[in-house]
Amino acid sequence: MTTPAPTASFLKVFLALVLTWAAGFNALSVWLEPVTGDLTRIGSWAERDFGGNGPPDPMPVRGNGLAGGPPPDVLVLGDSFSAGNLWQTALAEATGLEPSTCLYGAARSLAGWVRLAERQPARTWLLQVVERHVVRDWAALGEAAGPLPAPHPVAPGRTKGRRAVVAWNPDYAYLARAAWNHRRLAQAGDRLESGDTAVLPLTREDLFSCAARGRLLYLRDDDRKATWSERDLLRVEATLGAIDRAARRCGARLLVVAVPDKSTTYGPWLASAGPPSRYEALQRRWTARGLSTVDLLTPLREALPGTPDLYLPNDTHLGPVGYRRMAAAVARALATLHEPPTP
Repeated sequence: MTTPAPTASFLKVFLALVLTWAAGFNALSVWLEPVTGDLTRIGSWAERDFGGNGPPDPMPVRGNGLAGGPPPDVLVLGDSFSAGNLWQTALAEATGLEPSTCLYGAARSLAGWVRLAERQPARTWLLQVVERHVVRDWAALGEAAGPLPAPHPVAPGRTKGRRAVVAWNPDYAYLARAAWNHRRLAQAGDRLESGDTAVLPLTREDLFSCAARGRLLYLRDDDRKATWSERDLLRVEATLGAIDRAARRCGARLLVVAVPDKSTTYGPWLASAGPPSRYEALQRRWTARGLSTVDLLTPLREALPGTPDLYLPNDTHLGPVGYRRMAAAVARALATLHEPPTP
């Protein structure tokens, strides 16, 4: 016995339900606003809550890793804070120096990047890392074998200005989670977690330009600094010391640049306990070992609370003002790095 075919009326009802369901999610997509920040994407938070609403402030971007470029003056090995070539562009404009950037993924190891640096004329080797990844990225030199790493390719141009606020998002699972998190955010007064992100209340509402301006959205990896041991920190110091000695043998100097975590920089304005800050202690340790470091925490905090979106509210990275302050701090360090010691 065969099953009778669906009737035309059943198909009409089914199609109407599907279209209603899709229209509802599409309307929700427009209401929640398109995802542009890495923290809103990772944690399924609504851009409606954490998307910055400040004026557009595009930054120029110099090319990196392009054929036929001039020889580098500053060799950079960095993470996502260096991937866009933003602070390096500001640095080049301020100093006239030519930076060239590799990323950790392409280098595969610190030792592999040192092999590349030893073959370059640059007088400065610059290691950049975000605070929470100091141990992960700097605890070992690794193997030097394999092909030399290539510079990270970046096309010249400008960053985008004001973000779009209307777009269709076909990820219905994200939309459902973001709508739920929007409701949680409206009801909760203390710490919230979602995925690999966390939200903490702030004591001020002028630090960010987003709707949820009284909240700090950050990566939960910031919390893991509490697990670092003394052995971990000694391994980092040994690694940096070895790279510093390699640079000096080549007639160059090493400059260590750690970017403070978002939760570290905004720590004084958290209404409840946040992740531990290791930044200032790391700076003291490295300076005591004779390493040349760049303190970014001081100039970044000096811009607060008068600079909305110093870090992007929906993202773990700096905003335009933050990157310019980072470049200015590196430029000041470079101005004294190669000076002969005072007799």
